[in-house]
Amino acid sequence: MPGGPSDFYTTWIKQSLRENTPYDQWVREMLTAQGYVWSTPAAGYFQRDQAMPLDNMANTVQVFLGTRLECAQCHNHPFEAWTRHDFYRMAAYRHHLSTVNFHQAQWPEMQRLLDQRGASKDVRTWASRTFALLKRRVYDAERQLQLPEDYADDDAQPGQVVQPATIFGDATCGESVCDHQQAFAEWLASPHNPHFTTVITNRMWKKVMGRGLIEPVDDMNQSASASHPELLQYLETLMVENQYDLRQFQRVLYNTRTYQRAVCSRDLVEEDRYYFPGPPLKQMTAEQLWDSLMTLMAPDIDLRQGERFRALHYLRENLCGYERATPEELVDASYQAAEVRRLNNETQEKLFALEKRIAEAEKSGDADIVKQLRAEVSELEHYSNHEIPIRIDGRTWLYRTQDEYRQAKRMSLEESLPHVDSYWSAPERNWCVRAAELSSPADSDHPLRTFGQSDREQIDNASSGPTIPLALTLMNGEYFKMVHHAESMLMRNVRSARSPAETVEVLYLTLLSRFPSEDEAQVMAAAQGHAAEPQEAVEDAAWALINTREFMFVR
Repeated sequence: MPGGPSDFYTTWIKQSLRENTPYDQWVREMLTAQGYVWSTPAAGYFQRDQAMPLDNMANTVQVFLGTRLECAQCHNHPFEAWTRHDFYRMAAYRHHLSTVNFHQAQWPEMQRLLDQRGASKDVRTWASRTFALLKRRVYDAERQLQLPEDYADDDAQPGQVVQPATIFGDATCGESVCDHQQAFAEWLASPHNPHFTTVITNRMWKKVMGRGLIEPVDDMNQSASASHPELLQYLETLMVENQYDLRQFQRVLYNTRTYQRAVCSRDLVEEDRYYFPGPPLKQMTAEQLWDSLMTLMAPDIDLRQGERFRALHYLRENLCGYERATPEELVDASYQAAEVRRLNNETQEKLFALEKRIAEAEKSGDADIVKQLRAEVSELEHYSNHEIPIRIDGRTWLYRTQDEYRQAKRMSLEESLPHVDSYWSAPERNWCVRAAELSSPADSDHPLRTFGQSDREQIDNASSGPTIPLALTLMNGEYFKMVHHAESMLMRNVRSARSPAETVEVLYLTLLSRFPSEDEAQVMAAAQGHAAEPQEAVEDAAWALINTREFMFVR
């Protein structure tokens, strides 16, 4: 749902990148955050692995330290030095945290008030939903990690309380569990932790150059070695000197001759050493391909926010109201929500009955009755409620009419798109935004998934290889209707052309960022001559260029 934990967390990540927050700083924020995700968005990192603290530790170490400990959760690692005891000692740093607070203070008093008022089943349902919302909080559960009952190694006993310790280096802890959490974050994101700097340096190099100096980037085991160790060491020093400023680090990489050389188009074997004659030729990621298509459609694409994120600043105020509310206010809100739902259900039943009567009147040919009944339907629809975002403190969010609901939606859209024209501000074109403004992963039938977007069930499992569904989507996808629309950016650019030859140049510059060659210009001129209408020639040319390797690959 919009406003779920992932939306607040994702917005915070994007804001951190937009503000160029130092990488080590926002990693520490993620690892130390506690509270509700709407008030402390960084807590969404721990909420991602809800009720799975051991998995969260394994993921954390793999992502930020390039070390895979997951095997050691069940047994000593077969190929590395990590033991099962090592894994649990690492997990002990954050095991005191919980993502679900079943002992939320308001709930017993809410139950008492519901019983006292003789609340109906519907009211109790809404009260339970409120409690389900409030119990999702990262907090200190004051618990200790114990070794599992099947622990069989000689270095400890089953059920023994585990004391935190790092797998390499040292993290100084205080006496409280919060000190453990802070100590772990400081140890992991420290410039003195060689794995932390190596991993982010290698990841950024691969992001820019297409291949890591160490592959894979998240498995820096004992046998892993850099293809260019002196280069990696220099880049690590540069990362620390720039205080983990990723924007400045990328600026250095993009200004190297290595990056600016022509791409290498030969097939690469994973095990082969790559000497970087230039970045390897690679297909655009799913997100890059989607964004490339969106820029052909909507103007000011960087100003457009996704529907899931547009109203977050309003919703945050509401949720903070829930957080501060007394049990009496929460119960009152449950009564409000149940009443609105009852009115909605009654309205839907009346609408269903009216539609049935309209069908009967149309069948009998009574036009006057049909007109009268349709007027009643219109009146009912006008006063139906479509959403129930109850607000505890201040202004209540109850859209009493469809017009009010639409007006609130449009105001939210206009605030998020201050410079976009009326056509692209229409709600039916909300989907035309960058991939970062959509939920991740997208729905299974969304083009992003067809393009190879990760399902996020595993770390780094996106696909960027050619597939038949990808080719068919590019050739026959519904999005071409919007690319060819008169108000699309592509067609606006085409209208600025003053001749057929300039039209071809505009198409090449917009789609391939270059001018056409003489041969290509001649082919396009011939196609224009054979087309029944000039617009038909433009649409065919755009379709052909979008389906070229040159459009799909980063060169």
